[in-house]
Amino acid sequence: MFIPPKKIALAFAYLLMEDSEIADNASSIVLSGKWVARVCTDGAVLFVDTVGHFVQWEHPKTLQRFQTDKHLPFGSERIVVNSDEVLFVNHLQKSTSYLDPRLKFAVPVGEKLISMDELKQRFDANSTAEQVLSGLELTGKTFLVTGGTSGIGTATVQALVRKGAHVVFTGRDAKKGSEICRSLQIENPQHQADFVPLDLTSHESVRYFSERLIAKQIPLHGLILNAGVFGTPYQQTIDGYESMFQINVLSQLYLLILLKPLLTASSPSRVIFVSSESHRGSDISLATLTQSTLSPPQRSYSAWMQYANTKLCQIILAKYLQEHWSKDGITFYSLHPGNMVNTGLSRSWWVWRLAFGLVRPFTKSLEQGAATTAYCAAAPELARIGGKYWNNCWLCDPIKVADDTRCAEKLWDICQEMIGKFGRL
Repeated sequence: MFIPPKKIALAFAYLLMEDSEIADNASSIVLSGKWVARVCTDGAVLFVDTVGHFVQWEHPKTLQRFQTDKHLPFGSERIVVNSDEVLFVNHLQKSTSYLDPRLKFAVPVGEKLISMDELKQRFDANSTAEQVLSGLELTGKTFLVTGGTSGIGTATVQALVRKGAHVVFTGRDAKKGSEICRSLQIENPQHQADFVPLDLTSHESVRYFSERLIAKQIPLHGLILNAGVFGTPYQQTIDGYESMFQINVLSQLYLLILLKPLLTASSPSRVIFVSSESHRGSDISLATLTQSTLSPPQRSYSAWMQYANTKLCQIILAKYLQEHWSKDGITFYSLHPGNMVNTGLSRSWWVWRLAFGLVRPFTKSLEQGAATTAYCAAAPELARIGGKYWNNCWLCDPIKVADDTRCAEKLWDICQEMIGKFGRL
């Protein structure tokens, strides 16, 4: 292929503009000495001995095989100079490197179970769900995403489907659900996405949905509890509970309990609670934790405080369930997707819509907001690291009450009592 001289000149100009060479840890594959890594056309990583002049598929030290995305990241270009020198040009950052950018997202073929001490950060606040899932093959995996018809939920559905997963997603807007399925089918007829309506203000809707899913014997490798409301005026559900608590916590916990058999049968499986940094504003403590705190009466209702409380409950429950259900092959995660991401959360009040609109240029995109969810749902290195809280695709310490085992036990007991009023499990 003929490369215009101007393009080669531009690539070298970018290279000269670099302040320093890319560090070894810019790639997820660490090599030293005579070895270099190359990406093949199908995304497989090949290891080359530049001294002995031979190649192999296995990493020279760990003997693992690696895979990455076969496509270069958006804005990147591969240029061959003098038939043997390869440069990678990032036109967005105006930089050039000898290092293939796809190697940053290379992952071992098959899951390698590692410990907390071995975990290394590969992604950050700027990463997108597509980048996080790069190199992974999710064909044969089935995920359920609640609240998948808008915002981060939709971005999560799209990212998982595009990597080969079968995704069932829920919401109350059947028209939006159908449009999302149709657009994914147009994009690629092989995409597997199914919308099923679900009303989280009604335990009957949750039970009916779960019974349908179980009757179909659909495998469930990941349950992403993404649905949520924010800034809503006080309302009681048909079940008699404050609506934000029932939607954000109680109904989704009920859904999880009902679907536990599917998760256990498909183990190893994962459950993700999409929480928020807003949990830091919660006033829940062991002393104040009661049913009336979780589902307050109108006279003591504050939309902001209620949102913070529901988000803290999600973090506590993820940690509690990791300790009690992990023996069944289920791993639990909670996470913060991003500050004031442009989702549908702000739709309930014009003040919130205005606030979200003003800060939009300074916040994450929906694809970036879905990155931490995608990371917890599919990253091989997190297979054994459950019960933790994540932010920007990395570990984050929640407030202290989230680690209070007595508070967790009390929250679980209260939720079980409230769910018990729904009738049979």
